[in-house]
Amino acid sequence: MIKSFEMLYLWPQLEDYKKTLLLIMGDYTQIGRRKSNVGGVQSVLLGPEDMPDKLKSDIDAKVLSMNPNLKMISWWVNINGNGHRNDIHDHHDRTPPAKLAGISGVFYVDIPDDNMGDILFFGKASSSSPILRFEARPNRLILFSSDYPHSVEENLSDKDRISLSFNYIENVND
Repeated sequence: MIKSFEMLYLWPQLEDYKKTLLLIMGDYTQIGRRKSNVGGVQSVLLGPEDMPDKLKSDIDAKVLSMNPNLKMISWWVNINGNGHRNDIHDHHDRTPPAKLAGISGVFYVDIPDDNMGDILFFGKASSSSPILRFEARPNRLILFSSDYPHSVEENLSDKDRISLSFNYIENVND
């Protein structure tokens, strides 16, 4: 289990990921879903096999170094334009039978401007004020326990903030 927040700066070749992800994003964002997003587009859930191999390998290396018994179960694309935000939520799947909290994360693909909305983390006791704040920056990967409540502030820029999020759970063989 993740004991503290991990903030990792990775991948100097963002353009490679950006180009690859922008090519596939159109297909996946045509049919969006509404979860915590207020405005913007959140794609349908995608399987690990849909993620570009090198990006999946890089994320796996960081997550599995913290807990080698995890596996990615899903990822999705977030595109938030001016005025869009994500309300407080977590990524823990409590569908019976409830699973143990895993590791979730966000990778910032394209952050072309300032004031695009920080990610805020709240205490697990649902405190009303955030205890941690991270600015959205290109190439930034933030990993956190999937049961940690968080939100994303409103994008004040006229440009889109593009990120992808993902979830890992304990790899339990049936």
